[in-house]
Amino acid sequence: MLITSSRKPSDSTRILCKKLAVFFDCHYMTRGKMSLSEVLEEGRENIILLVGEFHGNPGSLSFYGTDGSLYLSLHISQTSPSPLGTDELKKGQIGLSLSENETSGDAERLYRVIADTVFEGFIPDTAGCGRLLTVSSDALSFSVRGTVFLKLYIKGMKIYGTQENDAGQPTAEWSAGMTGRMTGRMTGQIRWFPWK
Repeated sequence: MLITSSRKPSDSTRILCKKLAVFFDCHYMTRGKMSLSEVLEEGRENIILLVGEFHGNPGSLSFYGTDGSLYLSLHISQTSPSPLGTDELKKGQIGLSLSENETSGDAERLYRVIADTVFEGFIPDTAGCGRLLTVSSDALSFSVRGTVFLKLYIKGMKIYGTQENDAGQPTAEWSAGMTGRMTGRMTGQIRWFPWK
């Protein structure tokens, strides 16, 4: 996986990119003046995570596949409950789990997309994993040996299908709003959710 940011990222966006790169044990690329097509070309054999900004803070995560297509877009806000050193973040394999008290289909769907299309190499079982990504309908929690060091709250999400609209853009197969509730199947234009 390759992680990069929007152009001219703020310090907090660069810090988030670096934390994610260390957690996932992947490369962080400084974007500079590269266009999105140049970024996709540079990382053509990797999943690309593009961290976008909103009012100077990290505001979105966009996941692009090895073919350059957009798979998943999350509108986020962040909190860092526990500071950990970079050496501690690299210990153990990465596991992926669904939050135990999660009953919504939104979290299950997001978990499936992450497990099946976005990230390869995750262990779907949490036993023996030093690093763990836990998915719930309203947050992604990153923990190391049981200590949550980063939590990204999900304000809205879009999971993209393989269909294209008249303009050749991918259409959102499913999307959820601020509360994480399902808002229906999207077949035409992509519907954006308001920032709050």
